[in-house]
Amino acid sequence: MLSRNRTQLPNVLPKEVEVVTMLIYDDVYARVQATYEAQQRLSPTWQWEEKSLADWEALLRRLRSEKAALDDTEAGVDVQMGALEAARKTLHQHTKQVLGLAKVRFRNEPAKLRAFAALQASNRSLTELRQVANDTLAAWQQTDPDAHFGTLDTNAYAALLATLNDTDKDAGGLRAARQQTRQALNKSLKVAQGDAVAWYAVATRVLPADTPDGQFLRAHIPTGR
Repeated sequence: MLSRNRTQLPNVLPKEVEVVTMLIYDDVYARVQATYEAQQRLSPTWQWEEKSLADWEALLRRLRSEKAALDDTEAGVDVQMGALEAARKTLHQHTKQVLGLAKVRFRNEPAKLRAFAALQASNRSLTELRQVANDTLAAWQQTDPDAHFGTLDTNAYAALLATLNDTDKDAGGLRAARQQTRQALNKSLKVAQGDAVAWYAVATRVLPADTPDGQFLRAHIPTGR
């Protein structure tokens, strides 16, 4: 999700605006919407030459579209991370079972037992679990590839490991897509914020505070001050 750390931007020209790492979508959108509405009201008196009403409308549409894209990507990441956690839990449980059964089965066969003796079903990290699972499968194939441990043979166990790897790869792809989508939205937010700040800076100079239009825009625009 977008950062919720609230950052107040000064109402100055864009070149004076401090670079912000991540802007609040709701705050920026509300300011651009208010700016658009104010420009509609002020159009008979004054129109900013840099951006028409159609331009403001297009900017609002782009912000909505990019926010929706980020929300969709976030939802996809959440679903995939749930699938990854399920695959991790399943592989861990079966690895623990396989190692326990293998050590009992080969208790009187030292050469085979040595292949499993040092292995422990890790539940600390995905990387460690993947390594232990690979070592378990290799030991299994080396000692007795036709053996069944519980309901699993080597093919079924290898399939669990492949599911974990594939799910992790898909999750990584979605996280990368989320990062790109987030960066695109943040870039648009910075542009939108800069345009809104610049519009306000110009408008307050063109329309003095002692005029009805000047009073309106000063009261209507959420400047964060």
